[in-house]
Amino acid sequence: MTTIFSRALSAPLILLFIVGLLLTPTAAQAADDDLGCLLITSTPRGYQVFEGSKEVEIRTGERVILAWIGINAESGKDREGKAIATIGLRILNAEGSGSYDFTFEKGSDEVTCTAELQIAGQQTSTVDVSDIDEDAGVLSVSSIPLLTGGVAARGASVPVAYIKVENTSSEAALINGFTLVQNGSADTDVITSFATNDDKGGSRTTVTSDFDGNEVYVPLSAVMSPRSFRIFTLKSNLSSSASGEAGQTLMLDVDSIDTGADVYGAFPIRGTTWRLGF
Repeated sequence: MTTIFSRALSAPLILLFIVGLLLTPTAAQAADDDLGCLLITSTPRGYQVFEGSKEVEIRTGERVILAWIGINAESGKDREGKAIATIGLRILNAEGSGSYDFTFEKGSDEVTCTAELQIAGQQTSTVDVSDIDEDAGVLSVSSIPLLTGGVAARGASVPVAYIKVENTSSEAALINGFTLVQNGSADTDVITSFATNDDKGGSRTTVTSDFDGNEVYVPLSAVMSPRSFRIFTLKSNLSSSASGEAGQTLMLDVDSIDTGADVYGAFPIRGTTWRLGF
């Protein structure tokens, strides 16, 4: 669901708008107790209301209001794993592109909404790829242990790894993808695809999973500028029709990074553990 309106809202009006949504049976799913989430973004050009994930165009230096509603939720957390109220907002000063995830839980159920804030006209890299030596660069790769795991529902999209990659050299470096290994007990067929993005607003893609045994290659094309870093998010999209896997686990570890640059880091990088609820 996406709704686009013609003018921006101030923070107080956003709060009133949230209250109005909660009092509207359709928007708040008042007819049942299903878990859900809504995000509201407000810029000088208008505001949008949506579920799931959406890219929102912003301008450098402008104020962006980002509000959330965890419908029928018992608890919530942001991308960093910090607890948040099930209804709230943040006022941001746009300085660059980035992703904002809000995850809500009710019992064993979990749902995530994502706002992909993208600076208008911003290039994810100012470097001409054709001019880059594919063996150039020195990359430091490490995990950001922010994921807590939990119970994954059928059809859910669950984050399995946050990976920090830093180019410590004075030359640009190319990244082509990551190899993941499923070390849990669940059948790999429950994963239909992988979604990737980074904190700079680039490298967003969804690719079909193609496991070879318990290994899978996830392409993620990116250019690392000299003396820069990015935080990559890898998510597994689960089958909406899978069954008989209740209690089995997903433990996807990052086994290697596909790059010609010199790499420093302790592999495998441990992902998080998800227990299947279907």
